[in-house]
Amino acid sequence: MHAHAYKGKAGQPAPGAIAVSGTTLQLGDVETAGVSVTGNWNRKLADGSSISVQAYVDHTERTVPPS
Repeated sequence: MHAHAYKGKAGQPAPGAIAVSGTTLQLGDVETAGVSVTGNWNRKLADGSSISVQAYVDHTERTVPPS
């Protein structure tokens, strides 16, 4: 089994770097977090053959400030 988890913030462009007429943009950090897990199972059978199963699960969250 192998697992990977992360958490961080990704900055958006500084205020004024993006201009859209008629609206005010509230820019800030975008929070990110997630985890992924990979599992493997192998079995050798009596007749000499084998069977294997692999599963992968990934979950990601991204929270963007309201604009």
